[in-house]
Amino acid sequence: MESEKFRGKSTEELVSELMERGMALDIDLVNEIAARKDAAGCLRYWLQYRSERGWAAIHAIHLLGMIKTRESFDALCYALVNRQEALSDWLTEAMPGLLAGFGPEYLPDLERVFAMESLDEAARGVATDAISAIGWKHPEARGKAVSFLKGVVEREGNPYLVADAICELGDLHEASAVPVMEKAFEDKRVDEDVIRRSEAVRQAKGELDWGTPGETLKRCEGYFTKENFEYLQGVNDESEEKQQGVAKNALCPCGSGKRYKKCCMGKDSASA
Repeated sequence: MESEKFRGKSTEELVSELMERGMALDIDLVNEIAARKDAAGCLRYWLQYRSERGWAAIHAIHLLGMIKTRESFDALCYALVNRQEALSDWLTEAMPGLLAGFGPEYLPDLERVFAMESLDEAARGVATDAISAIGWKHPEARGKAVSFLKGVVEREGNPYLVADAICELGDLHEASAVPVMEKAFEDKRVDEDVIRRSEAVRQAKGELDWGTPGETLKRCEGYFTKENFEYLQGVNDESEEKQQGVAKNALCPCGSGKRYKKCCMGKDSASA
């Protein structure tokens, strides 16, 4: 039901208002946009023709993640394929959780995204991470997710993507994947700047815990909150210093135990 506060305003006008606000959060405005039937189309139009690098594109993808329709999923995939510059490192920070939030029925779509060899490794890795998160959240889909990730480790030729799939299997504590992991390391097909063999095996066996794929889902669900916007504003104020001081493959300074590029790099880079 349309709020009196926004009566008479088109969805396009509301989206423009939200984007112009930047980091000044109006949760009523967010919820009003998400409730409108034409919101996904308006947000895709914004991503396609109006958003540049910065908070506007990031707000747009998180709103699309709230809507949960085929149209909004397709709009997110459009952004993944075509708006990488605008999204910067939020590709790896937020997009996996947003796509995973649509559930197991979208696994075939995510596998097709991964199979697009014309995409760069970051975008293809988003599909891998989203599939892993679906397997973590939905026990009935875990088998399919693990089978896909093992297939990447066994057959993918890009060392970064092999390492990324190994990380995800480790986050799932999938001990059955250890043999295919070790074979990939033996064949020197793994980018060991992302993960080392000893870490991968211990993580898959549950001896190390660097978090779960569910953490990216939680971050996405809590995006449009006052606490998160205050946090992001603080990151924004310090982002340049952090980006200059931390290598993307180093351990994240937040203490999570994850590589910087798999943890806080997206937040640090969003508004640079």
